Amino acid sequence: MTSTSTTERRHAARRAPRGPVVVAASLALVVAAVLVGLFVGGRPTSPVEVLGVLTGNSELELRAIVGEIRLPRTLAAVIAGLGLGLAASLLQTVTRNPVADAGLLGSNAGATVMIAIGMASGFAADFAAQSAWALTGAFVATGLVSVIGLSGRFYSPTRLILFGVALSAVLTGITTGIMLAVPEAFDGMRSWLSGSMVGVPVESASYGAVMVAASLTLAMCIARPLEVTLLGDDLARALGTRLFVTRALAVVAVAIAAATATALVGPIGFVGLIAARAAALAASRLGLSPGCRYILSASLCAALLLGADLVGRVALWPGELPAGIVAAIVGAPFLLWIVRRTRSLT
Repeated sequence: MTSTSTTERRHAARRAPRGPVVVAASLALVVAAVLVGLFVGGRPTSPVEVLGVLTGNSELELRAIVGEIRLPRTLAAVIAGLGLGLAASLLQTVTRNPVADAGLLGSNAGATVMIAIGMASGFAADFAAQSAWALTGAFVATGLVSVIGLSGRFYSPTRLILFGVALSAVLTGITTGIMLAVPEAFDGMRSWLSGSMVGVPVESASYGAVMVAASLTLAMCIARPLEVTLLGDDLARALGTRLFVTRALAVVAVAIAAATATALVGPIGFVGLIAARAAALAASRLGLSPGCRYILSASLCAALLLGADLVGRVALWPGELPAGIVAAIVGAPFLLWIVRRTRSLT
């Protein structure tokens, strides 16, 4: 009798909805990361001092440090991280590839080369213009990759990945050529290319938040049918899933999220990959829905990218190490570990 009741309780616990708890924990993680971002720096600040800045009851020096320096870069790191984590999680579903991130379909490379063109021509002076260039480049790049990868009678994740990697290499070469031909453009892009959060205005972060929210909304709308595609094309069609439309909308969501993050803080790799894999593992263990997995991946990536920025703030004090470099140092070994543990990438 006792054994039976214990088993029933275990099954009931497994059936209990965990999605709302995970979403709440994810949001709490993002809020905690923002607060830590306001505390940490060359001049440590206490919670009381930060509260004074936020309420307008602080001295001028603290207001400048927290309100004008730390707050904008913290918001930029969080918003860019949300976009990169969402893009990586979507791509790992679309491509069925555990090492996919925003750079796999050429989204980052397309956004980067268009921003380089905009800066070299003088038509990308502010974030709004840079975002327009970045979105154009991301959509063109992902569109080309999608035409190759999603066309034909049979969907091929391998073909999608290979063409994305090849296109990214070509676009990266074009970006390098532009920087060599127009050195002044490189001077303006040096900090941005390294993934630095310094100097991002609050207005730009606010605009980026709207774009990432739009991408997340689209991802939530297609979460269920996109998950069905993992069962195989034939079974997904039998269940009424419109394969091309679903995958195309996923690519659009990826392009918006990746382009926004790239325009905001530069081309940063690995953090989206790490967050998406961690979210996928958690989702499989906890039985989370696809939508919860996307939110968890975005939140984890926001915390990771902000953590990389925090390490960069204090690692070389009084200088700084860009968050993109910190992410590469930590993320590259993680990528190798995943590749070794994964028998098949398709």
